[in-house]
Amino acid sequence: MKSINSFMCLLFIAFTFPVLAQQKTSFSADQDTVLIRLQGRNQVHIIGNRLRTLATYERADSLKASFFSDLDKSLQNNAFPELPKRIHYFVSPEGKRRLKAEINEEFAAKFDLGYEKNRMNLDLPPLHYTIYDLPENVEMHFFLEDSATFELATTTMLSPALQKVKNEGKKANLLSTYRLEKTGFGFERRNPKKTNVVTLEFNGGLGAMLFGSQPCPVISYELYLTLPSSRFLKQRFGGSYNAFILTDFKDGKFENLNTGTHLKGYYQFKLNSTGQADSWLGISAGYVDTKRSTGLKRKELAWGLTCTQSRNNFSADFIPVGNKESYFLFTYKRFIL
Repeated sequence: MKSINSFMCLLFIAFTFPVLAQQKTSFSADQDTVLIRLQGRNQVHIIGNRLRTLATYERADSLKASFFSDLDKSLQNNAFPELPKRIHYFVSPEGKRRLKAEINEEFAAKFDLGYEKNRMNLDLPPLHYTIYDLPENVEMHFFLEDSATFELATTTMLSPALQKVKNEGKKANLLSTYRLEKTGFGFERRNPKKTNVVTLEFNGGLGAMLFGSQPCPVISYELYLTLPSSRFLKQRFGGSYNAFILTDFKDGKFENLNTGTHLKGYYQFKLNSTGQADSWLGISAGYVDTKRSTGLKRKELAWGLTCTQSRNNFSADFIPVGNKESYFLFTYKRFIL
């Protein structure tokens, strides 16, 4: 009974303290950035999946010209009651363009702590205009001080800056942010940032396990350590603690209660690309321990496969017990923390 009470306490903690249980230390996006300082605080951030693809991006100047031309027409036609601080400019695969402005009062009502921290760290000016090149999956963010800087953004050619990245060659594969500053002689490189971010994440979840032929509930706590991306492979290591309870249901009652734990470590690598829900596949190894015998020794080694897709985790574990006999554990968990 004491073990059952401990299990229920764990279950209560999982539902009651979700905010305190999750810790993420990463403040870095998966996409790469070419950061261009124009004059003063005025900046252009060109964002894409990889720096090597941004180096060959050829639509930056043409889309910039289209955006500021459409913006100028909208301002001349008094389409806005005041100068918008936030504008989204969408370019579809068919070449259609759409300009959407957020009026200052509406924008101020939407508070995003991460966005505000980023603005302070990079000393970004108040105007933020974004061009979304949907077919190329590239974003161009213009951070400008006021309308007087529109001419500066319009007349600055971005292709020479991207050419500097292209000239970097294979060295660009080791970088996540390439910083440039506009000078009277073109663009000069400034303090490139390497992709050396390590992410630590803790999650908790609930689910069900098929222990041999017997179904049972399971509660899980998992710790992930994601290593810096090598540009071609994103990988992580982790550990998982799973508590479960086996029981028989007879005559309307639960009988023969037997608690157990499944402790394992694993290695996973990322399957999908940036911009999609995270999908990971890997291998695991650990042991299974039950309070009372289930035909197994008190502790048995287990190894298998594990797959994580967003908040869902699936695993299949194999327990060899000798004499050509074995147990299989099939587990599904949903992370709630």
